Amino acid sequence: MTAWRTSDYHREWLRAQANGLFDFFQFAVINPRGGFFNLTSDGKPFGTVRQIHDTTRMVHCFAIGHLLGRPGADALVDHGMDFIWKGHRDAKHGGYVWSLNDDGPQDATKQAYGHAFVLLAASGAKCVGHPQ
Repeated sequence: MTAWRTSDYHREWLRAQANGLFDFFQFAVINPRGGFFNLTSDGKPFGTVRQIHDTTRMVHCFAIGHLLGRPGADALVDHGMDFIWKGHRDAKHGGYVWSLNDDGPQDATKQAYGHAFVLLAASGAKCVGHPQ
């Protein structure tokens, strides 16, 4: 008997779940002002605050999407890395602020939790050949 986790059926189910999530986020999540929108359950953008864990998770997930061969995933990695560097990064004092909107930091604290996510995003981006 084949273990469920190695069965072809289960692997196809996992692919379908992943593709459903990528389809939901890929084209609606990009904020043209930088970073990513939060989305409602029906895929509509809402809010203006971008938190570091949201930005970095998108980079990480779309780096995985790129490794899976998803067309266009690399553009989201680029978009997110650009915003981490130009938006979340504190160029004067170092580190990365927790959240910001179009007017600047909303929560300028620099938390270990947020910095761990920056490392996650950066490592995923590096794995797919991103130069930052």
